[in-house]
Amino acid sequence: MSSSARTSVRDEPAPAWVPVAAGVRSRLLVEGSGTALLIYEIGPGVRLETHAHDFPEFGVMLSGDADIDLDGESRHIREGDAYYTPAGCRHGFTVPPGGAPAVVLDVSITPGREPVPVTPGLLRQVQAIVRRTATAGPPAGSGRAGP
Repeated sequence: MSSSARTSVRDEPAPAWVPVAAGVRSRLLVEGSGTALLIYEIGPGVRLETHAHDFPEFGVMLSGDADIDLDGESRHIREGDAYYTPAGCRHGFTVPPGGAPAVVLDVSITPGREPVPVTPGLLRQVQAIVRRTATAGPPAGSGRAGP
């Protein structure tokens, strides 16, 4: 680990949810060293149109389920599933109607961004969410094997 690593803690509450599109909102949790950690919530029956970025993204479905389109290939993802979209990959989500919103933890690799500090409480919340998702295994009755 480099001694030049920078850690900071925010003294105010986490940033507010920001509307991204109809039925879609995001919340920036933390960013720094060219990486941003966000949570997206996509409502039931909502389609987040396909789009591309000039940076890669990683994601984990924290709750709910959705069809994800990756460069024209559609796959169904559910709680605990992860995905990767390289820079330039067209991607979008469609959440089935009548169910729960899809909640996605997103890591965007975005060089050149300045660090944004976070509160210790927010870090503990994110760590708890990631731990629960990583250890919970598949939903009951899903027919999927555990981690």
